[in-house]
Order: sequence, then structure tokens, then C-alpha cells
Amino acid sequence: MDRLKRARYGRAALRTTIAVALVATFVSTARHVSLDGVVRVFASANVPLLSTLVPLVLAMSFALRAARFRALLGRGQEGRARFRDVLGSVVLSQGANNVLPLRAGELVRTRDFMARGYSIRRVAFAQLTEKLVELATLVAWTVPMLAHFFGSRRLVLGVLLLVVLLLPAGAWFGRRVRRPNDITSTDRTRDRLVSVAQAVLWSFSADGFEVALIAVCLASVGIPATLTTSLAVLAAVNLAILLPSTPGQIGTLEAGASLGLVLMGTPSNAAIGFALLYRCMQWVPVTIAAGLVWAFRRTPHDPRGDLRTAPWTSFLEGRP
Repeated sequence: MDRLKRARYGRAALRTTIAVALVATFVSTARHVSLDGVVRVFASANVPLLSTLVPLVLAMSFALRAARFRALLGRGQEGRARFRDVLGSVVLSQGANNVLPLRAGELVRTRDFMARGYSIRRVAFAQLTEKLVELATLVAWTVPMLAHFFGSRRLVLGVLLLVVLLLPAGAWFGRRVRRPNDITSTDRTRDRLVSVAQAVLWSFSADGFEVALIAVCLASVGIPATLTTSLAVLAAVNLAILLPSTPGQIGTLEAGASLGLVLMGTPSNAAIGFALLYRCMQWVPVTIAAGLVWAFRRTPHDPRGDLRTAPWTSFLEGRP
């Protein structure tokens, strides 16, 4: 067996191990709870609160994610992509991830922007950088959790405030010193740094709306929606879905959400009821929105050719 196959099998084994461990832990926790209790918690959700705030929070979150990816993508052959096109592609990608395994929705986004004239190298680089930015802002948001465990709340919040203030300041300064008519390597590097700074700012804001979504779901089932509890759920969920696994992260997301609450002292019935509600709020609206985008949007046009009739092998190779 060659090295490439060993690496591929190793990654698959690691993904499977993590997913099985999380699901097994979730099932083990569920054995000690009452199904009736979980159903009562789920059924007690404040529907007016959810129907009012969840669509707004999700819309803002996806708009910020689209702004993040647009900043990282830069300009293609036809200039910078239109925001509404990027937003539609991001929503469609997430909807595909909800029903396909291994985050295959990323391929949908890759195809979209190749069809708009971007090279596969540029799109792949933007997607990779996006993952790094997501990780950085997630760490920034979960910094307050250190205050819960180590007691130095002022220091932790001071560091977090400094990061929040420096990001927009850096992006503004980069825009001020940029020279559009100068195409030197220094200016290109500066442009990339500005784009990354902007992406970090959008990503940090998008994470904030994710925290807000968690808080809304917590409050709707009567669990105290403190910042510490919401961040604990955010950290646990993102750790659980760190690697691609089941379609829509079924099982792993619920395990992360419920275990995060259990570690914070929430009763198991309430934790699992919240996890199921959080899954519904994440899956149903986004999947419906992605279906509407798929049904009504226009197929992107590739300046180099028509990708609508290109075979799958040609798409993967980046040829029209």
C-alpha cells in the first residue's frame, strides 16, 4: 500500500473514530434520561421567539459568511463577484452539506466560482484560508471560557476587546495606504493582508450571530442563556464537527451541543432537548433556503466556456 492510500485510509479512520466516539458518548448520556422529559423540553420551546429571531440571526450570519468568502476570493476575470451571487453560493453549499456526507457542499461552491472565471487554485486557496480564519475567530470567541475555568475575567476580556479593536483598525489602515495604480509585489501582499483582515472581522461577527442563535435556542427552552453557557455550546459543537463525517453532521452536532451543556451543569433531559431544537433551527431553514436558491437562481456562466454541459472529470480538472 503506497503512502497516499495509507494517508487517505488514516484520515477516514480518524474521522470515523471521532464520529463513533461522539455518538457513543451521546447515546451513553441519553441512556440516563427520560424520553418523555426530552420531548417535554423540546415541546416547551417558545415558538414566537424562535420564529421571530432565528430567521433574522441566520440571515445576518450567512450575509457575514458571504462577505468573508468574497473578501478572501478577491477578483476574478470579470472583477469581484457580486455579493448576492456569493451569498447564494454560500447558502447552497451549506444546504448541500446538510444532506451530503464529508462536506461535499464545498464542491458546489468550487464549481460556482470556477464557472465565474476563477481558477481552481484561487478558489481552493480561499476555501483553505476561510477554514483558518474560522478557527482563529472561534478561538477568539471562546477565550472568555478561560475566565470561567481560571478566574481571570478582566484579563481575558481585555485581550478579547483588544483583538476586536485591532481587526477593524488594521483593515481601515490597509485600505488607506493601498495604491490602486501600483501593481508591485508589495502592494499585492498588502491587498491580501487587507482581505484577510476584513475576512477575520466578518468571521468574528458571524460567530457572534452563531452565539446569539445558541442563546435564543437556550432561552426558548428555559435554560439560562448566559455568555459562558452559549460559548461552551459553541466550542463543543465546533470540536464535534471538526472533521467531516455524516451528512449534516447528524449525531455529532447533537452530541457536541448536549455534552457542552452537561459539562456546564445542565440536566441531561434539558441538554438533549436543546440539542434537538438547535439541530432543527440549523437544518430546516438553511436547507429550505438552499432549495429555493437551487430552484430559482441562474446557472453561472464561465467566460472560458459553458460548465453546464461539462463532464464531471473536466470540472475536477478545472477545464471548460
